[in-house]
Amino acid sequence: MVKPRSFKLIYFDVQWRCEPIRILFHYFGQDFEDVRITNDEWAQMKPDAPFEQLPLLELDGGKKTLSESLSIMRYLSKTLGPEGFIGKTKSDSAKVDMFAYACNDLYIPIYFYNQAKAGNEGMINLEGAKIQFELSAQRFLRSVEKQLKSHRQKYLAQYITWADIMVMYMIYMLEKQDETMIGEEEYPYIRQFCKRMRELEQIKDYVAEQMPSKILKED
Repeated sequence: MVKPRSFKLIYFDVQWRCEPIRILFHYFGQDFEDVRITNDEWAQMKPDAPFEQLPLLELDGGKKTLSESLSIMRYLSKTLGPEGFIGKTKSDSAKVDMFAYACNDLYIPIYFYNQAKAGNEGMINLEGAKIQFELSAQRFLRSVEKQLKSHRQKYLAQYITWADIMVMYMIYMLEKQDETMIGEEEYPYIRQFCKRMRELEQIKDYVAEQMPSKILKED
């Protein structure tokens, strides 16, 4: 696959769905233009954007434009990553996608929970949002812990893939909501996994600055 000469990543000045892509660029050591736009700027760009959504990834000065965060991460993993970074076998690749999509599913309950906490209960009341968030988060954490524990693996597969970046970030997002959720006794393999990921040479400085963790400082 031919590697583009330039990459422009476009999103708002927040982490949310774009941060795993930024981490991936740092992991690969790839220079990219990290463009943070305002709501007014997005209003002008939106009609021409694929699916009218952010983030966007422009390649080679806009010759090609990609949308959808998971699609962008898969593309970068295929284009910039080592062989097997999306999975070395068909079954591994499916399992990698499974965990990435599970991460993606958590954005919705986190969003509605934050909206309810902020007083925007027209969408959903706080009690209902909290219950839905906790059920979704605990289901996710149990599944990740089970996978890591099953073969005492360092990563979700027996080697690192783009899903490990996604899971590391999503666990950080859950920690931001409730740091007591990821207990050392209940989720020891997740905590070890997160510490291992955060200490990867390629990303450790960026992650320490952008995603400070309270629960891992004591480990």
